[in-house]
Amino acid sequence: MNVNDQELRQWVQQHFGIRPQDLNKYRRALTIRQYEVLEFFGDAVLAFVVSEYLVSKYLIDRPEWFTNVRAEIVKNDNLTQIGQKIDIVSVANIPQSQITDRVIADLVEALIGAIYQDCGLKKCETAIRQAFDLATVDSEARQRVEAKVRKDIAELERKQPVSALQEFLADKGELKPDYSELNRVGTPNLPIFTFEATCKFERKTYTAEGQGGSKAKAKQNAAQNLFAEMLKVYKKSWGID
Repeated sequence: MNVNDQELRQWVQQHFGIRPQDLNKYRRALTIRQYEVLEFFGDAVLAFVVSEYLVSKYLIDRPEWFTNVRAEIVKNDNLTQIGQKIDIVSVANIPQSQITDRVIADLVEALIGAIYQDCGLKKCETAIRQAFDLATVDSEARQRVEAKVRKDIAELERKQPVSALQEFLADKGELKPDYSELNRVGTPNLPIFTFEATCKFERKTYTAEGQGGSKAKAKQNAAQNLFAEMLKVYKKSWGID
């Protein structure tokens, strides 16, 4: 749909809180076969702004937390919802038959690229915060990411401790744990074995002991105790109680 300069200027100001200077940049961002480069650029700008917002707000010592929360915020579904909310189709120069959810998401990113080129980073950051309502979206994204982590942990906790511990460490790129027999007391008919389980996790070494009436049981209990310690450390690093 073609809109005049005044209509486009008012639309941008209403939905992004800025006063555009060069409307040609915005028209390019809203025109078929012209928006692709700005969409590529806007994607990078959006990732940077959201990353800076998260790192400034949260003191969490786990890079993948930021990666996962950012991915939830900038995913195409959210971009499409924003595009629909601001009725981006009403100002886009694209045939109705070619408008899809993916195209709407791409147009939003292209607009972000245009805003950056027209107004600079600070105003672009303000525009993104307004359009995305970052405080709300951030909270929802964080809850979804943490819910997935809790679900993954719960699935591991239902498995046999030796397997669960090894799977957990392997998933984090760590070596499998070592087990060693520390002691054996009791009688030949009623022995009590003590095993030690050791592993490295994120450049630190952790150990735990376990006892049992057989070597297998002692090893299993040592694995269970060490796995519990690993989950405690892991949950804390994710900010999960």
